[in-house]
Amino acid sequence: MNDSHLGSGDKEDLAVGSGGLSSGRDRGITEQSVPRDPSKWITVPVATSNIGSSISSTLTLWMPKDRALVNKIVDVYFTRLNVHRPVFFRSDFERKLNALYDEPNAQHDPGYICSMHLILALGTLSELNHQGSLADKDKKTPSDSPINTKKLLPAVWPEHDEFFERALAVKPHLRVTISSLQALILLQWYLYTEVCPFFLPLTVLIVSPIISDKVAPFGA
Repeated sequence: MNDSHLGSGDKEDLAVGSGGLSSGRDRGITEQSVPRDPSKWITVPVATSNIGSSISSTLTLWMPKDRALVNKIVDVYFTRLNVHRPVFFRSDFERKLNALYDEPNAQHDPGYICSMHLILALGTLSELNHQGSLADKDKKTPSDSPINTKKLLPAVWPEHDEFFERALAVKPHLRVTISSLQALILLQWYLYTEVCPFFLPLTVLIVSPIISDKVAPFGA
């Protein structure tokens, strides 16, 4: 991999905490930052507390408004991507996702919240690639990449990089936990894919080892 030359050669430091990315993209955005188009999102109150403290507080998360599309993108991720690099059990992930929408003030797990946004980002990229390939199979060059084609998904759905930004907003809260490790694995996956998004189907093959479907995801 050190000898490969893919895209811009962007190299990010995945240090936990704020300001960990060398590009500086994880600075200046917080969980309270308003999305580009708030009409595509809803606010969800969640409970949070510091390690070793019994004092909890409530913060507001921005979640995609269209739950049917959320379910579709989650299905895309688990059907096409998670099978190659198992990070979550689908049932466990969806149970926590439903709790965020349906149970006000559910306990806030920073690692899971960060992972959830990154899974939606990766799933969106995969679906854009898939839809673009179906729309025009004759495109041959990177400049014709379906990832650069707009409006392949419904107008109510946010851009993939918006989910990435929401994940970065949670990144400073990551702790030394399995869920934080899962988030960092997904963050690395997204950053690698972002460098050469039109090679998304190859990303799974290049980055991930061949993993048996009997291998349990992290945290199992």
